[in-house]
Amino acid sequence: MASKINADEFVDREGEDKPTLPKGVVLSGVTTITTAVVAENEVANSTGINAGIITSTHFAGNLTGDVNAGIVTVTSQTVVGSAVTISASGIDIGAGVITATSYAGSGANLTGIGATIMVWDYTPDPYVDEVAVDAGIGITFNQKIKAGSGNVTLRIAGAAGTVVENFGVGSSVTIANNEISFTPTSDLDQNVTYFVDIPSSSLTNMAGDSYVGTGYTFQTTYILEQMWAIGKNQYGQLGQNQAEAGLNGASSPVQIPGATWKTFRRSSNGQDVAAIKTDGTLWTWGSNNYGQLGQNIQGDNLSSPTQVPGTWTPFNNSQNAFSGGGCNKIVKTDGTLWTWGNSFYGALGHNDNVKRSSPVQVGSDTTWSSVVGDRISTLALKTDGTLWSFGQNEYGELGLNNKTDRSSPTQIPGTTWAILGRSQGTSQGAIKTDGTLWVWGRNQTGVLGLNNQTEYSSPKQIPGTTWANIAFSEQIQAMATKTDGTLWMWGTGGFGGTGHNNTTQYSSPKQIPGTTWDTENFKTTNYNSHALKTDGTLWSWGYNNDGNLGQNNRTVYSSPIQVGSNTNWKQLGGTSHITLLGAHVPSST
Repeated sequence: MASKINADEFVDREGEDKPTLPKGVVLSGVTTITTAVVAENEVANSTGINAGIITSTHFAGNLTGDVNAGIVTVTSQTVVGSAVTISASGIDIGAGVITATSYAGSGANLTGIGATIMVWDYTPDPYVDEVAVDAGIGITFNQKIKAGSGNVTLRIAGAAGTVVENFGVGSSVTIANNEISFTPTSDLDQNVTYFVDIPSSSLTNMAGDSYVGTGYTFQTTYILEQMWAIGKNQYGQLGQNQAEAGLNGASSPVQIPGATWKTFRRSSNGQDVAAIKTDGTLWTWGSNNYGQLGQNIQGDNLSSPTQVPGTWTPFNNSQNAFSGGGCNKIVKTDGTLWTWGNSFYGALGHNDNVKRSSPVQVGSDTTWSSVVGDRISTLALKTDGTLWSFGQNEYGELGLNNKTDRSSPTQIPGTTWAILGRSQGTSQGAIKTDGTLWVWGRNQTGVLGLNNQTEYSSPKQIPGTTWANIAFSEQIQAMATKTDGTLWMWGTGGFGGTGHNNTTQYSSPKQIPGTTWDTENFKTTNYNSHALKTDGTLWSWGYNNDGNLGQNNRTVYSSPIQVGSNTNWKQLGGTSHITLLGAHVPSST
């Protein structure tokens, strides 16, 4: 008969070895076992327990060998039913549910999961820019998924934007375990914001539970490569490296030397040009009467591109600098704001009226995202959605509800500003994150689009919630696009500059026919206008005394007419004196 021993610890007896225990002994209340031989080939010691089936309130460390029966309860896991098998190859649970605070691994091989379908990763990431135009789109989920019903949709700008393409789930949308991927049939347009819409029920998990859906945006990069110009050349602004005696204008596009251009600035008076190459370097040429070329000299014009030191943020619709009256205003990649050139009314933002012939930083902030302006006033946007202004305020164009000039940045009320309008000084506009368009300043010809000619010193809304961009031509006309690809113009209408096939003045937005206008790339200045369509074609209309319409003539047109037959135009800018064009030419051409 086996004995029963109750003890807290076994120790040596007067130098003798520790006792051995016969088979069948039951130990209870044992705190520490240094070494104990339980039976033949069964040992309990400081290394562990080498025995048969063990019953315990919990286990620590690793279990080795096959354990497939006899486990009653453990506090660190739940075993459901007799179908549970734990072996060297893993844990096989034939039924029941596993709960845990976290899981490791991709989850691609898990089935029957009751957890909500969630996104783990996006490609490209939401809200990023600089996405390649030929990039594929993909999403990784927290569990294996399969096709539901419905299509994935790619749109321009937002949820209500123009549809680019629909992708059938399970056909053009590839599903692989917990990932989906799809690629547009054609390259995306450069410098365009796209919206990915994955509706509810379009995907399910393996149990048939529907995904709630998602929507997000990303922006494509610039791929201009080539740069072209049309118009006057009295200061060498066509960039043809000509001597002063040979500075002839061009009534059809001429190429500016170089094949690595990325983007250019929309200048407001056309006498000088600034452009950025794919390596982030900034180049200027043309008039330098106020040192606006940033070369640390004043008065020497340049007829070919010359580099300005530094690395700069590519200009787009809201990240451009204007040179009205001879100044430049640009945001760098580090979020700093730099200005130079002429400084009427403190429009450079340095709290003075001093001209500068090389770039000087405005303050010390590193959260600037975009800037527009000319020689007399400036608007600048920060990453937190706040809008700032400085310069002349004769007509309330600073939007501060007064007419006091400012020589350093002063905030306009609001924290949801998103896009700056392109302006030449006294009439201003900007778009908020909700798609509403707000205008203020001079309004002599109804150019603010408020159906009157009243000046406003604080922002006033133009009806609508789907506005994409806006540009002003001083006191002459205004031009704006909506997210649905429509183009709108209003103002004096002289020389047919508003594109409505007449010379009538309009004080509220009036649509130009068509729904495929590029929402970013258009410009209006001094009674003439240019715009790109989404098919890469260029259109122009209005005043044409300098041949600036690119039609190889000086004929006035009061409605849009296509310039040439090219379909690879990607970016547009310029003024009444010069039109700048960017083109992407595929390597196969």
